[in-house]
Amino acid sequence: MNLASVLLPRHTDTPALTAGESTVGHAALADAVARAAGGLAGLGVAPGDRVTIIAGNTPVFVVAYLATLWSGG
Repeated sequence: MNLASVLLPRHTDTPALTAGESTVGHAALADAVARAAGGLAGLGVAPGDRVTIIAGNTPVFVVAYLATLWSGG
């Protein structure tokens, strides 16, 4: 079990993260992470691979980080 699987089973609109004036709900976060993880898999990322994330401290980083964990990278 990894961090992504612990954080993402909630499929509600309760706030998952807040950045400035915007709030992302659990369902929207789970959807974004699933799409990003699918994109990583489509690029050939497999469990154990290294993935570099170049992003500021934003919701984009959170999605990329969780998608990388979810895909096993």
